[in-house]
Amino acid sequence: WRLNDGNQLLSGINATVETIAGDSFDGRKAALLCSLYAQDTMTLADGVLSLVPGLRFDLAPDFDGGSPLWMVTPKLSLRYSPAEQTALRFSYGMGYKLPTLKEKYWVFYHSYSSGEGNFILYGNPALRSEKSHGINLSVEQHVGGVLTCTAGAYVNYVKDLITSVVTDATTSPQIRTYENVDTAFTYGGELGASFSYARVAAALGYAYTAAKAYDASQQLWQDVALRVTHRITLDASFIIPVLEAKLSLRGEWNSPQLV
Repeated sequence: WRLNDGNQLLSGINATVETIAGDSFDGRKAALLCSLYAQDTMTLADGVLSLVPGLRFDLAPDFDGGSPLWMVTPKLSLRYSPAEQTALRFSYGMGYKLPTLKEKYWVFYHSYSSGEGNFILYGNPALRSEKSHGINLSVEQHVGGVLTCTAGAYVNYVKDLITSVVTDATTSPQIRTYENVDTAFTYGGELGASFSYARVAAALGYAYTAAKAYDASQQLWQDVALRVTHRITLDASFIIPVLEAKLSLRGEWNSPQLV
């Protein structure tokens, strides 16, 4: 709904239904998440500044007989263009994530062919929902109409982070379960460059990701597993004349991750 030249309102309703069945539990489990959201895109100072405040309401009934879960999460995005070819962006958002049915109920058996490192991952019906606060900063620069360079960084404070932890390392297979981490931080950054001219296009990107969780029993911060710290991506394409078919090449390199 375009209120005027400087305000454009967007609102919507979303519903997600999930079901799961298996030998790990009796019957079929189900989950429902209903969401209502709205935001206003405000254009100020002749387009030099854009402001987007938003609000989201999530509601999930508890089919196991408990109380329904609900959360209100705000967000705020800012875009500033000091020059026609330059854009600076800032955003803050609060996040809310329900545990999935797999994280709550599934029992996953992981077997390597060698037998070494096998584990069983158990679901946890007592998991709490994740709550987070995130900040993002980025800059985008266009050069000559053919090259775009970007750089960005982010940090998220997460309460009750859902992750898998080793609860018994002495057995074979090893025993793991999903648990909530009281306090955690995820942070990282990205660098990218993309080129497009005539029939040729290419993009190169680098991403750094890290996560730390606080272990109250040992009173120290520890690395959270299952994060790829370094990732490099490459995309290139060429539109073949006459045939008008696109020939593409895509590559990705990931550093070892903590498991």
